[in-house]
Formats: sequence, C-alpha cells, structure tokens
Amino acid sequence: MNIEAQRKTVEITQSRVEAGLTSALDVMQAELNLTRTESNLPSLQKLLVQASNRISVLLGKQPGTLYSELEQTVPIPNPTKKVSIGVPANLLRQRPDIRKAERELAAQTALIGVATAELYPSFALNGTFSLKATDFATKGTSFGIGPSFQWNVFSGEGSETR
Repeated sequence: MNIEAQRKTVEITQSRVEAGLTSALDVMQAELNLTRTESNLPSLQKLLVQASNRISVLLGKQPGTLYSELEQTVPIPNPTKKVSIGVPANLLRQRPDIRKAERELAAQTALIGVATAELYPSFALNGTFSLKATDFATKGTSFGIGPSFQWNVFSGEGSETR
C-alpha cells in the first residue's frame, strides 16, 4: 500500500519535472524513498512469518500451519454478545512458556528443600560381616555394628546472620 503510493509520487514528480515545475532532485528523492521502502519489504515479510510461527507454537500447532489463514485480509468480525473464556489462570496454563516456567519453579523449590535438609544431622547404622578360613580345621567369623553421625556444622554454607 505504501509502495503503491510512493510509486504514484514518483510518477507525479516526473510529470512535474517534464512540465518544468520542479527539479530532477525531487524525482531522485522520491525514487530514493521508494527504494528504501522496497528494501525493507523482505525483512518485514520475514518478521511476519516468524510471528505467524510463534502464534502457531503458542496454539500448540506446527509452525507454518496458520500462515495461509493469517495471510488472508478479512474485516474484523463483530464480537458475540456473550464471551466465555473460562478461568484466566487455566487459559494461561495452556501456554507452553508458562508451563515451562511452572516446572522450573517446581525444580528450584525442590532444590531449596534439599539444601534445607543438608543443614540437619544425618544418622546411619553401619555393619560388617566376614568369614575367614585359613585351613579346614580353623574357621573364623567376625561382625561389627555401629552407628554413624554426620553434621556439616562448620561448613559455613547455610549460616546467615539475622
């Protein structure tokens, strides 16, 4: 639309130069504006395809499936009297980026729980059992049971002053 208007401007400016009303500089400036606008067209088309692909992904479809539908120029439809969208939180939870953020939050929350658990002491009950035979006449059996206790008191990793 803008390119067509600038083409008409170039034609009008050329007609004015032929009539002697303006200089050739005005034609060159109009052609420069047209060339700049036309040079921006490929990057704008690329951005349009990228936006269409992002909308497709957010709707849970393959990229490119909505391009033919979004390419058509149609008037804006009139809204119906009753619009029911449901609970906004449920609508947001359908978005893949929101679901990813929720999972990352859950993972980080679990890591906080692990770090808190490491501040407390841990107890264990260890045991050993062994058989020893040097020849057929002598047999030896030994075993041991004992508790163990571990606490990172002096690690300095969770100590904060309040």
